[in-house]
Amino acid sequence: MSTIIVLKPDSSIDDFLVRAEGEGMVIRRFASFDRIFEITDREIDDVEWKQFPEIQSVEPSSKTLKGNFTQSLNFTAGWNGGNWGLVRHTRRESPWVQGARFPISSNIDIARDGTGVDIYIVDTGIEIAHPEFGGRASIVFEFNSTGGVGDDHGHGTACAACAAGTTVGFARGAQLWSAKVLNSNNLGNIVDVLQGIDAVVSHYNGRSATNRPAVMSISITGSSNSYDTAIGAAVNAGIVVVACAGNDASNLDGGYNSFPAEAPAVIAVGAIEAGDTPALFTNYGSRIDLLAAGVSVYTAHLRSVNPLGYAIWNGTSLSCPIVADRFVVMWVWSFFEMNRSYRLNRISAITLHSLPKYFRLFSVPKSSKQ
Repeated sequence: MSTIIVLKPDSSIDDFLVRAEGEGMVIRRFASFDRIFEITDREIDDVEWKQFPEIQSVEPSSKTLKGNFTQSLNFTAGWNGGNWGLVRHTRRESPWVQGARFPISSNIDIARDGTGVDIYIVDTGIEIAHPEFGGRASIVFEFNSTGGVGDDHGHGTACAACAAGTTVGFARGAQLWSAKVLNSNNLGNIVDVLQGIDAVVSHYNGRSATNRPAVMSISITGSSNSYDTAIGAAVNAGIVVVACAGNDASNLDGGYNSFPAEAPAVIAVGAIEAGDTPALFTNYGSRIDLLAAGVSVYTAHLRSVNPLGYAIWNGTSLSCPIVADRFVVMWVWSFFEMNRSYRLNRISAITLHSLPKYFRLFSVPKSSKQ
């Protein structure tokens, strides 16, 4: 067992390292996080951490984070013919008229398909060979115990398809990158999540010469200062980060913690039902930026579970990539015309909640809950 520590923003990294190494601690550093460290040979109760004034927080590396879906409802071939979320989010006004649904079709007109943009899915992995991805999905990270399985749960594949599936997604030309940090039970230790985000940021930085914009879709929640700090590092590197709000029907203004959705630098997404009613399970409050389809969402599933390769899911986990893909096709495309410095400034403006006007079509009053 090991311990994760985060140093205070204004503290001396060198002073901490000298003292910690002087006490014989084995320290693992991350490539992209200068103030997060794993002490690999000490459990949290082994050390009087208060003796290090540089430390902001301490947590066990085994702290558990989870993906956020309520259940996979069924394995039908479709719901009224397709994914209602695609229809809802191609219209500024509600497509529901006196309770009647417009025809739902996957054959929607998409003027920009996200070609040339990278989407990082930090989750349970992606079934790379699934027909929804058409050869556009690759692995950037898998935590050590997985053995290269791709996706052994289905949550990551479902989220990836919502973002960039050929028939059930929106950014149908975007490149998908899988960072598998959760196991077959849709759970993961904080140290594995940190390694995955670290790998994503390193991969993105390593491709800076290509000038490709990138979005990270992360449908994982938990209370963790190191997780929050790592997400901030991704944003500072130039990645737009979109996160799910969580499925606990809790008010994030009332002291309930659900990271990373609470972080100011993150676009936090809650869920709506067909008809634009907030889902009963969605977290809510002023820290939620947008709402998107999260109930009865038709998307991909593992073909080893359902040979059809599709299922209907519930959860803010699905709402998150539905918003992430809109950044890809509606806004991030303009990054090609920006240099890296200006791009960082624009991301900073967005993540301080100055969202472009066209994203208002996903919004409801932030305090709403039904």
